[in-house]
Amino acid sequence: MSDKHTHKLIGVLSSLLIEGMKLSTEDGVKDGKEIFGRLASSAAGGLLGSLAPDKFEPADSPHHRSLCHSWIALSGSVYVTKKTITNMNNVNPYIAAFSRGASVGYTSHLVLDAKTVKGLPVIK
Repeated sequence: MSDKHTHKLIGVLSSLLIEGMKLSTEDGVKDGKEIFGRLASSAAGGLLGSLAPDKFEPADSPHHRSLCHSWIALSGSVYVTKKTITNMNNVNPYIAAFSRGASVGYTSHLVLDAKTVKGLPVIK
């Protein structure tokens, strides 16, 4: 089972990877401040997103997984992640990076939980 530290680490690293890929595919020259700011915003979002499922449904028993830890929630977070990658061109880039990071962090949490013995319910 993944613990809190694993969820945080994978959430932050995944969000940095996605934001780095997003930065590398965008046109225009970015200065170091913007790159750092967007990566930091994404990492902060990834950290919070990776902790969110257990904030909504605390891991106080082996059967704590319900709606926020379900395949429905995973499908929704993958959809939101895709939308934040492709459709946030007119939003402040730091807010967009934070949003991408948060959705990637949430998704990474659920993917890690899906690989445990308990897995994820479809919906509970």
